[in-house]
Amino acid sequence: MKNIAIFIVFILVGTVLFLGFRNNKDVAEQEIPQIESGITVLPERLNLEIPDGIPEPNNPCYSLEVSESAKLAKNEFADKTEQAKTNNDKLLSQIELPLEIYQGRIDDKRVALTIDTGVGGKEGMNEILKIAEHYNIHLTFFVTGCWILENPELTQRIFKDGHTIGSHGLTHANLSVISDEKARMEISETDRIFNDVLGYTPVFFRKPQYAGGERVVNILAEFDKISAQGYPNLGDTTGWRSGTAPEDVLNLVKRDTEPGAIWVFHNLSATDLKAFEDMVRFHLEEGYKLVKIEEILF
Repeated sequence: MKNIAIFIVFILVGTVLFLGFRNNKDVAEQEIPQIESGITVLPERLNLEIPDGIPEPNNPCYSLEVSESAKLAKNEFADKTEQAKTNNDKLLSQIELPLEIYQGRIDDKRVALTIDTGVGGKEGMNEILKIAEHYNIHLTFFVTGCWILENPELTQRIFKDGHTIGSHGLTHANLSVISDEKARMEISETDRIFNDVLGYTPVFFRKPQYAGGERVVNILAEFDKISAQGYPNLGDTTGWRSGTAPEDVLNLVKRDTEPGAIWVFHNLSATDLKAFEDMVRFHLEEGYKLVKIEEILF
């Protein structure tokens, strides 16, 4: 009988200890703080259809004149134009020219997604703008003067949607192989077109093919412009290269992105377009804030 009593006591003590351990474990699990990623819940994927083949642009700038309808349309958003001018003046007061930037601030998880155009071809732009609206982010577009002439209404829509637009030269010319005079014409004519379509001239300029070096940076300073390259490795996603797949672009960015990164996409690259939504989601899931290029500097 004595042995049975001892056994019963042993069972009772073990049960109490086990229940106490479970209760303490439950409390401990409830008290673990939840780490915030900087976002709440991502919206559902858009999964937009991107065609495999995007036609080459065929607008060689037959005329450099902006349509009268486009000139008049800018009056509808004159308040935004004035704000853009004010923002440009403030930015220029905070920096010293000549200046070329490759990377933004590294003490905060901010990344700028930028899109370059050629001389024409609006393919992919509607999809990019839909993705930006869906995820409530702002982008930076570097457009050529010829592209604006072909797509004035789309240029105005990009601006009205709150995105930053920078200059990419008039004809996407390699500025390293043309004279200073022609380089200045590429810049000034594009500024004139910007003025006619948007009512202001941009501060940021991306050198076509990243070419021109310090010489072009100094010329840009004459026009109160900052040369904006990309980072890392000029920010090139390589999506424009033949044989590159969307997963290659995504893997490259996942591997190399970091605070202050400035990535460069191309609207006429089907590969870039197919990877773009996944790129946006990846950054947001990792707690990055996707910002316009001026917001990555300060």
